[in-house]
Amino acid sequence: MSRLLGTSGYGLFSLIVVNITVYNLLSGLGCEAGITYHGAAKSFNAGKLLSFIIIILLFQILLLFIINLGYWRIYHTNWFGIRYSWPVFLMFLNIAVTDKYNALYYGHHLYLLFNKLSFLLSLLLIAVFIILFFLYPSVSPELYLQVYAITGLLQLTLLIIFYHKSSHEKTFLSLPDAKEWRIFFSYSIITVITNFIQFLAYRVDYWIINYYFSDNSQLGIYSVAVRMVQMFWILPLLFAGILFPGTAGKLEALSMPKMLSLMRIMNTLNLLAAVLAFFLISFILPLFFGQAFADGIYPFRWLLPGIILFCNSTILAAYFAGTNRIKINLSGSAICFIIILSFDLLLIPVYGINGAAIASTIGYGITGIYYTYRFVKISGVSLRQLFIITTSDKYKLVNFVKSALSGK
Repeated sequence: MSRLLGTSGYGLFSLIVVNITVYNLLSGLGCEAGITYHGAAKSFNAGKLLSFIIIILLFQILLLFIINLGYWRIYHTNWFGIRYSWPVFLMFLNIAVTDKYNALYYGHHLYLLFNKLSFLLSLLLIAVFIILFFLYPSVSPELYLQVYAITGLLQLTLLIIFYHKSSHEKTFLSLPDAKEWRIFFSYSIITVITNFIQFLAYRVDYWIINYYFSDNSQLGIYSVAVRMVQMFWILPLLFAGILFPGTAGKLEALSMPKMLSLMRIMNTLNLLAAVLAFFLISFILPLFFGQAFADGIYPFRWLLPGIILFCNSTILAAYFAGTNRIKINLSGSAICFIIILSFDLLLIPVYGINGAAIASTIGYGITGIYYTYRFVKISGVSLRQLFIITTSDKYKLVNFVKSALSGK
């Protein structure tokens, strides 16, 4: 997509995704966290959870229609100045519904199924854009956005079908009463505030870069660097996705020793991968994304230390959420956002996308230290137990690699 859209087109695409995600976070009122939490804790049956999803989604669509109508009346144009608004609506639908079904999958501990499907559906998306790259390489960026939106709708449809075929619970829709809404949102409200603040911390630099560099080219280069470096969050996010419903559902399989062992292994692997990536990025980024994105090498390198330090925060935030200590997450997100926003305003006007990367790495690094400090105080574990890999961990890692290679 980066090669087909170019730096400016990819910047526009990234901005659309960011704005849609912010809208989904706010209008969805944190329902995804509520779905996972209450699904794992079995506070509601499958039919009731699905009823929550449908009602909230209808509210989001209606509100989106009203906002878009108002935007048209004021500015006499569609969002982002593109000819058709339906791809943006489809992209919203894909993000909103996928997030909710992701929560359903994880709330019912269907981690393996969801990730297998995500992997296969991602391959489908790659195949579609490879075909476009070779057969239709010089078409309007709007066409590529339309194809992306339509392919996303197909992916979403398959996710829904496989969930309902795999879930063995009977689904009878019923309107939640006032008490059930209070129970559902008693967890979600603080979570939506936390997630919104944290998302602002992740993406406020996009809006500030877009303000100072309005042609979207710098934003396109920066967003590619961010997406590349955030691949280091793949392992923490996968683990966090399992840890959150596991702690909420009080699964014995997710004991503290196993959690600490996984964190030590993850930290070791990420650190080794980060050292390699620091040197290899000057070759990898132009090769995969094109020479036009080569200026993203230095932002990538500046982001690396903060991203690595923040890996623990992703897992610890899931632990705090699953054990109903979500106020710690709220404090951590607020710290992260304030630091990143402050340094963004100072550094981006002077140093551009490199300044944005430095601001983010400072914010992520300090937040990572904060989460680690709070966890150590609560659990009583030492820093050594979090970071220094043991002989037992090495055996687990070797056995895991052997099993993966043998296909067992």
